[in-house]
Amino acid sequence: MRIGSDISSPLNFAIGSGSGTIVATRTTMFHEKDRQAFTGGSIDFSTTNKLIFQSNWNSVEMSGTLLSEVGIVDNATANTGSVWSLNVIPTLTFDGTNELQTEETWFIY
Repeated sequence: MRIGSDISSPLNFAIGSGSGTIVATRTTMFHEKDRQAFTGGSIDFSTTNKLIFQSNWNSVEMSGTLLSEVGIVDNATANTGSVWSLNVIPTLTFDGTNELQTEETWFIY
């Protein structure tokens, strides 16, 4: 994928415990907890017109997390950069026995 040298590109999934109304001008997560690089370190481009993003968190990383938002961001450093995709979900509680795998698919036409 080539989108130009002056445009950032998606690099990581981020998770958080915030909530609120998502609007087009929102550039950050509501309350970010952690970021992970995409699985394999990159985006899956194996299918024409389709991008697959995936990340994993182990049970230790997720222990005590109240997960209510998931996003794709353009920077590896927490609470920096811009959000490319943001989803607010019903809260999920992680008690130290659960792992998390996130996946998001974009179709390009």
